[in-house]
Amino acid sequence: MQINRAEIALSRANDIHEMIELRSYGAAAEMLANARGFKDAAQQAKIFQLKAERKAGAWLAENVSAGNPQLSQDGIIATLPEGVDAHESHRWQLEASLPEEKFNAWIDESLAHGWEISAGGLRRIASNHAGKVAETTPLQRAVDAFLREADKVRDELTPAQVVAAEAVKREFA
Repeated sequence: MQINRAEIALSRANDIHEMIELRSYGAAAEMLANARGFKDAAQQAKIFQLKAERKAGAWLAENVSAGNPQLSQDGIIATLPEGVDAHESHRWQLEASLPEEKFNAWIDESLAHGWEISAGGLRRIASNHAGKVAETTPLQRAVDAFLREADKVRDELTPAQVVAAEAVKREFA
């Protein structure tokens, strides 16, 4: 699915399962673009994936309530939709909590500086915005530094090193 057609589909999506499917398309497009060495295309696919996660997070915040299903308010469901676990729900709702203009500013700044777009980076920005102290562990700082350096020298990495860097990114992003 081309990103521009996917953007239109995402803007029209009002069902959580559509949003999840579109998010999966974005993740797959990112992996393919990275595997082929198309960094800019991978960044655009990741941005699309994050937009889909934010839309799903907003839907979850509005339509899913934690707690006893018997005590749920009308129109609010108490169980998560199939295909969404509690961790994803929490992460996506956090991502969705960042106002659109701040999200766009973060994307623009990241692209201007050549920084990698990641869900972890978005969640840190959203946590800071929400007034929470987003403490970064020494391990996370080391991983972030590793990923920045790997992106700078991606053309010089062996295929095995690229695979290792992608595995680290998936594990910690």
